[in-house]
This record gives sequence, structure tokens and C-alpha cells, in this order.
Amino acid sequence: MEKNNMQDNSITLNDIFRILKKNLILLISITLAVFVLGMIYTLVIVKPTYKATTSVIVAIDKGPGSIGTDIDYTNSLKIVETVATYATDKAVLEPVAEAHNISWESLYKMVSTSTSNTKYIFTISVVNKDANLAALLANEICDSLEEQTGINDAIKVFNVTVRQTSTVDKAAYNSPNKTLYLLVSLVLGVVLGVAVIFVIELLSNKYKDRKEIEATINEDVIGLLFDNKKNKIDNDVHLVQNDLKSLEPYNKIATNIKYSNLDNPYKSILFTSTIIDELKSTVCVNLAYSLVLNKKKVILIDLDLRKPCVHKAFNLQKENGLVDYLDGTMEKDEIIKHTDEGIDVITIGQNVLNPLVVLESKKLKDLIEELKSEYDYVLLDSAPVITTDSFVAAKLADGIVYNVAINHAKKKDIQESIRSLKNLGIKIIGLVITKAYKEKKDEYYYYSSEK
Repeated sequence: MEKNNMQDNSITLNDIFRILKKNLILLISITLAVFVLGMIYTLVIVKPTYKATTSVIVAIDKGPGSIGTDIDYTNSLKIVETVATYATDKAVLEPVAEAHNISWESLYKMVSTSTSNTKYIFTISVVNKDANLAALLANEICDSLEEQTGINDAIKVFNVTVRQTSTVDKAAYNSPNKTLYLLVSLVLGVVLGVAVIFVIELLSNKYKDRKEIEATINEDVIGLLFDNKKNKIDNDVHLVQNDLKSLEPYNKIATNIKYSNLDNPYKSILFTSTIIDELKSTVCVNLAYSLVLNKKKVILIDLDLRKPCVHKAFNLQKENGLVDYLDGTMEKDEIIKHTDEGIDVITIGQNVLNPLVVLESKKLKDLIEELKSEYDYVLLDSAPVITTDSFVAAKLADGIVYNVAINHAKKKDIQESIRSLKNLGIKIIGLVITKAYKEKKDEYYYYSSEK
């Protein structure tokens, strides 16, 4: 059991891709921002440098004054290395530096030499932001080296002759490596974007998956919907038709409701959520359709008096509805609308300024009790609990179905809302988790957004 829990709490590769896909726009934005900054730095801020390189040949004479009678090949190469090192000595660089009104230390930082293990040639390189100056300095250093080797007693003892093989006419572009800088900027942008996304996820105060909900909310999960396309908000609620795959999760919700209380079945059921955009109305109308297909007699009442939308699912007019009945304008039979799907619907009717007056009316309570004797199920679509309407409306039902959308409402708000409902003695039948992420094909159902 402990092993299984560890596996359940681990982050899978699928989780990582899902998180990145969900935050794709943020990832692209951060990547582009860093890349643009890198481009500005590379192309505008960083000043390019140029490198002038020239070759110097060292001829070693074994005549009088040389060290020893023979100079072997290895010692000859060491002499070349000594001369190359001398090329960056103060004695060589100072005359050149003075000619250009700079310190020899500054010139020393621009100069480098490179020797070979097989040749009597070494190179002198000068890096400067001015291409022409870099070439000029390289040539003058060679001239100074040639002069100093002829007069410096420490170098003269080696009997060497130094000659520049060819003068350098133009310095080549040296840095920055624009391609590398831009590539690093792009990679850095992606890495930073991914890091920001996962920090946001880590600090998020919203539920990320079913496991987290079940771990913190002590209520049964009776339904799970995975949205494989663009999520539809409640005001765009629609009915799933001719799509058995999309209807399957609602069949499961109906079954779970039925078997959750066999001794005292729920007949009037209210649907709510913490905030909007958690598909409460979609669950309500499609559960009604699922029940009708299973030979149940169902009536659906729109109690979301602030933002009614049930009528949209059935292409009905919201006029001539519940409010008209409650104010005595119409009779009960006149407000019940019969749909082609076999679901009876009571729309909101005329708009009201104070929904609480309607929801607290005894006539509404009596209507629901009367309909419970005529129908197998009375389904009530309520406002989210961000308003007090749903708390009043919930008292009219035998129990409520509470929708929780993944990564939507804050954990604290969900927990406090459910606790408040239970403190009022309202029975919560179970939770329906919506906008869940697919992880295993046989565990998650689809909610199609196609009409």
C-alpha cells in the first residue's frame, strides 16, 4: 500500500507535458522575451571585437656564442617558446604602447601567442574593438620583437633571428559569437519559462488533480469529466446528443446517485459549484438527458436567477417560466415546456431584482414537492455558491451535486463552501470533477465540446 501511495504522489512525464501544454502561452512569452533580450544584448549592447593574427619564424644559428656544441630539436622548440613568451614582455610591448598612447599593461591584455610542437613558427594575436588598430598593433609588435631580440643580451645568447612571415592587412571578426549567443538565449528562455511555470504550479492554491481533491475533501467523487477540446462555460451550456462516448460519464453519475442512497432515493437534486465556469449546468442538463434515456421521467428547473442558461441547451425561450408562476401570472401546466429529448423544463421566466425573494417563497417549495410526486427526478440548476442564492436553493433539494473544476476555484473557497453547506444540514451527494486531465485511456471520460 505504501508503495502504491508513493507512485500515486509521483509526477509522471505525462503530468509534465500536461502542465507545459496548459501554460504554453506563458512558456512562449517568457522564451521570446529572453530571446529578444539576448538579441538586443548580442547585436546592440556587446561591442564586437576583431582579431589580427600574424606568424613569426624563429631561425636558430649554432654559431659562436650558442649554448653547447649542439642544439637538439627539443631544445630548439623550447627556444621558440621562449621567444614567443618574450613577445609579450614589457620590453617588447612598451615601445608600441607608447606610440599609441596606451599603457603596456592594456596592450598586454590584448596580446596572446601560440606555439607549435613541430614548427619553428609561432603566432602573435591582437584582439581589439578596432579592426584596423588590431592589425596595426600586431605588425608593430612583430617589428618591436625583431628589434629587441637583436639588442637584448638575454635573447641574443640563443643566436636567434626573428622575422615576421607576412604582415597582417586586416583583422578578422572575433566576438561575440552571435549564433552561439542567440542559441544560448533561446535555451535560457525555455529553461526559465519551464522553471517559472513549475514554480507557479508549486505555489498554486488550486486543485490540480482528482487525488488532491480526494485527499482534502471528505466527499465521494461520483463523476469525472475530461475536456478534450475547448472548455465551455455555463452560459454556453449544451446538450450531448448522438454521442455515446460523451454521454457515458453522465450515465456513471446517474448510477452513483442511484446507489448512494437506495433506502431513501434522491428525487430532487440541486447542482452548484464554487464559481462560474465549472460546468455545473452542463452536468445538470446532460444528467437529465441520461436519465430520460434510461426511461426516467425528469423535469429540470432553472434556479440560477442571475445568469440563467438552461433554456439555451434546449433552444427554448426563457420567458413564461418559474417567476411568472410564482407571481400568479401563469399556471403550473403553462410554464412546463416539453422538449424533443423528452425532458420537461421550467425556465426562469421574467427577470427578478431580488432572487432571494423567489427562492425563499413557500410556493416554490410546494411546487418542487408537487413535482417530486409526478416525476422520478426533479433537477435544479442553481447559481454558484459565490452568491447566497445557492445556499437558500439547496434547502429545496434532497441533496446536491457539487462541481469542482481542476485548476479553477481556490482550494480554500471550495472547502469553506462545502463546510458551510454541511453546517446548514444540506446533504452533499457527491462531487463531480470537471476539466480533468487525461492520464489513462480507460480511466478518464471525455466531455466533447462539439455541438
